[in-house]
Amino acid sequence: ILDSELDPAHGELYEIFVPDLPEPAIYLKAACPRNGDIFEGVPEHIKTVKEAQAWRVGIPVDEFVYPERRT
Repeated sequence: ILDSELDPAHGELYEIFVPDLPEPAIYLKAACPRNGDIFEGVPEHIKTVKEAQAWRVGIPVDEFVYPERRT
């Protein structure tokens, strides 16, 4: 685990070594209310859960605010 948040609903950032890839891949593990836990690949420059969540929705990390409730 590269990074995690106090609130587990925000997710965890993992570095995963995949066979046949020259470098490890970075994945965000996040809770989806409808589908359960999901893993989504993120660019290798991302270092925090918050950066990954901001990247997912296409906004700068300094503008990102976690939603109060996920639907």
